[in-house]
Amino acid sequence: MRQLQNVLERAVVLAEQGVIGPEHLPAEVRRGMPDTVAPSASAGPDTLAPLAIVERDHVLRVLQAMGGRREAAAKALGISRRTLTRMLQRWDDEGKHT
Repeated sequence: MRQLQNVLERAVVLAEQGVIGPEHLPAEVRRGMPDTVAPSASAGPDTLAPLAIVERDHVLRVLQAMGGRREAAAKALGISRRTLTRMLQRWDDEGKHT
């Protein structure tokens, strides 16, 4: 788990504008990755996802990668734990109203 944290922290430092791409990951992590990034599950095959969907998907992936640990996910995302909690609450509330 510590190795994953180190990889993510390094990628965050190298990434421009907080967007981590395959080029920010070490070669041993990139091995076996597809050449292209799959589109968001929320986007259709020929559409681009709205920024809000991309943001939500990314935050949830980081949270999952951190084993659900909000403090670690917030740090990797470069936001406060409180901001992360508010985002999650907002998305939960939006899900209840749809």
